[in-house]
Amino acid sequence: MWSAARFLLWWGDSQVAARRLRFGILCHGTTFPAWQAQCIRALVTGVEAEPHLVIVDSGRPHGRDAWSTGGLAYLYRHLWVARRSRALRPVDLSAELSDVAKLHCRRSLSEGGFTAEETEVIGKQDLDFILNFGDSDRADDRLRKVARHGIWFFRHGEANTGYVGLPHLREILERRSVSRTALLAFVSGRSAPLVLFEGYFQTSQGYISQIDTCHFGSANWCVMACTGLQLGRAATGRLTPIADGTDDTESLSSLRLLGFMLRQPMRILASILRQLFFLDQWNVALVHCGVEDLIRTRSSCRFEWLSSPSLKEFCADPFGVSFGGILYVLVEVFDYIHGRGRIAQVTFPDTRVRWHLPDGIDTGSHMSYPYVIVFDGEILCVPETSMAGDVRLYRAVEFPNRWEFAATLIKDFPAVDSTVFEHGGMWWLLCGRHGKLSEVELYAWYAPSPFGPWTPHPLNPVKCDVRSSRPAGPPFMIAGSLCRPAQDCSRTYGGAIAINRIVKLNPTAFEEELVGRIEPDATGPYCHGVHTVCAMDGLTLVDGKRTRFHIAAPVLKVWAFVAGRRHRAVARKRGDSAAPHEGVTSVS
Repeated sequence: MWSAARFLLWWGDSQVAARRLRFGILCHGTTFPAWQAQCIRALVTGVEAEPHLVIVDSGRPHGRDAWSTGGLAYLYRHLWVARRSRALRPVDLSAELSDVAKLHCRRSLSEGGFTAEETEVIGKQDLDFILNFGDSDRADDRLRKVARHGIWFFRHGEANTGYVGLPHLREILERRSVSRTALLAFVSGRSAPLVLFEGYFQTSQGYISQIDTCHFGSANWCVMACTGLQLGRAATGRLTPIADGTDDTESLSSLRLLGFMLRQPMRILASILRQLFFLDQWNVALVHCGVEDLIRTRSSCRFEWLSSPSLKEFCADPFGVSFGGILYVLVEVFDYIHGRGRIAQVTFPDTRVRWHLPDGIDTGSHMSYPYVIVFDGEILCVPETSMAGDVRLYRAVEFPNRWEFAATLIKDFPAVDSTVFEHGGMWWLLCGRHGKLSEVELYAWYAPSPFGPWTPHPLNPVKCDVRSSRPAGPPFMIAGSLCRPAQDCSRTYGGAIAINRIVKLNPTAFEEELVGRIEPDATGPYCHGVHTVCAMDGLTLVDGKRTRFHIAAPVLKVWAFVAGRRHRAVARKRGDSAAPHEGVTSVS
């Protein structure tokens, strides 16, 4: 499993942290695909590294040999994929790299490597690493020796695959749930590359969107690797295997590619129709067993579901707190008519869904995931307010009916599912970030108390894995270890919950490992997903999803979209005065 604690440092160089890293760029010229340009710009504009040499490979750019990988594959890549993909569109960086020294090599790396004279010139630049944006991921040992920390390159998809020039296509054809991208490094004395980063993205139906997501999603990894290098993090020696039972060397036949191209429009159309006419309906259950029993022996656990909500609404994200001998449960209630979620309290048991909206905890924009904290005798709540662009803390004045705004914990960061807990003498906030990678990336912050001040982790995002990143409820203890529930969105949003044991969590490292899973209640009415779990004393709160077809689904979704935009416009117009921004951390 990819982890931020496995960054690169294969020998102890105490001088690295004292200066910016020097790097070279191996390429075919100063025009790059957009995702590579984004990677270079992130390095150039950051504080971790600076470019000192552009090494121009004399070989042809990948795919110019039209028929070496099959004529149809070449045409599909260059006449369709390259023209439609945002990640592959050409970007000229000649002006931005004009002051960087350039070396035009006479022989291509793929043709046997550079000459001794060229290698000597590269060595005089005293480079920490060389970023290989050429076509070959090979690196002869002479070139590895002249870069202190090796030759870095990206691998999109599997190694040794026969799908040359069409990364991630194999995952779509074989209907894999995830696609892997890795940032690797060839170092002197090792035949196999070391792993700097390893990220997993959901495999989509559309190939263009898959290309863009995986390439743009990994564009900032070099900056993060440089930060990890300066912090003394180590790299792994191998990629985490994905069991698929297929041969990596299998080639892509023209007939198979033609079949994919013909089926692709129908698959995309079917995906659009599913999004239009199928509704995800969530509900909340009280499970009469502990969370450990739910993970290991769920057959003995009894689910007590709230009665079904109406078609126009649902409730999810349950968080419970015992107060005065009574179990109170805060949830998100989403109303399609108003186009947003609000924080409410539900009652167990009940013959029908009853909830009331507490005073003082409504911003006027979408709210969800009402994370509850008990601190210094006070009951606090950190709901998701990503639409407002910050993380806010509320204090219970009269629990559970009246709340007041207490602090802005993190400003100008659209956090999703903020999870706050104490560990190792510090307070931690783990969350996703609103956007296309909200289910893939995990961000960490730390502070001396829930009120802050909050400091971002230097390795953010500390994890990149659609199977186990986005928080899914408060951490809990199993066998003396702190375990963090996370959403598994590899097949569908909120498909299951992964249980991660936290191995290392401190201001310079993050590492966790998968130890269990919580699957949806297969025999119950909500059998298509689960994405929040809250462990109580001998009880567990979960939510569940059922996906159902309804002819009115498109109307509800369009109405919710329009209503949501109207609420956000009103909030912007009034300046969202319900919760003023006092700074990065502000306590009322």
